[in-house]
Amino acid sequence: MLVRIFEYSTQEALAAAELTKDALHVTIPQSGVLFLRSNSNTPDRMQVCIDTPGGAVTFDVRVLKTKEYTIDEIFEKNLLMLIPFYIFS
Repeated sequence: MLVRIFEYSTQEALAAAELTKDALHVTIPQSGVLFLRSNSNTPDRMQVCIDTPGGAVTFDVRVLKTKEYTIDEIFEKNLLMLIPFYIFS
């Protein structure tokens, strides 16, 4: 999953990149993953670590779990797409 998140993040960063005569400036967007099902083995946070010749870079991938939301929070935050998953869990 982290490989796909990294691929998506770099594609988005390249689409919005700025190219000057001697540098390429990219900004990695904030990313997240929504676990529809989770258990005690599901991580609370994830990271992508990139080793470059100039040093290591790490960015966090936000982890959300549907079972942590109450029905009231789903409506308050307008996360209506989560309602079917709430019903089945």
